[in-house]
Amino acid sequence: MTVKAGAAGPIAQLPGLTTGYGPSHQATEDIAIFRGMPNLTIIDPCDALDIEQATEAIADYKGPVYMRLLRGKVPVVLDEYDYTFQIGKARLLRDGADVLFISSGLMTMRVLEAAKALEANRIDCAVLHVPTIKPLDTDAILAAARRAGRMVVVAENHTMIGAPWVGQNPPGMVT
Repeated sequence: MTVKAGAAGPIAQLPGLTTGYGPSHQATEDIAIFRGMPNLTIIDPCDALDIEQATEAIADYKGPVYMRLLRGKVPVVLDEYDYTFQIGKARLLRDGADVLFISSGLMTMRVLEAAKALEANRIDCAVLHVPTIKPLDTDAILAAARRAGRMVVVAENHTMIGAPWVGQNPPGMVT
């Protein structure tokens, strides 16, 4: 992992397992390390649009921020969802009645692909993108989980996008 410190805070390249180099060249524990730092905001953007908007938000943000960056040519995925990044806010990208996927970063791309594939089998999937891991938007997670009733938390290499919190604060009967 490469970390660059600047006026906006540390920016990490090659976090998690985003490329083919494997764990010897990447930090699979970066979220765990930075999560313990007091008052540090952690952002895990999904695509080029998310990165661009998050960078602008970080420049105006008062406080330290750690943002994870994907390597290489980063696709644009969120443009078709009328998406706007806000620090500390999750965003429902797709509404659905059968199951809710909660994800952040690279995994949001994968979840959107999975939701489209499941649609062919008449499974209606909601997708909640959680680009800010700390502070966690627990209100949005709980509201989306209550509507869906069933959820899958999809994480690249950590559980801090809501799995422990939802487990401790269940929205009701989850099957």
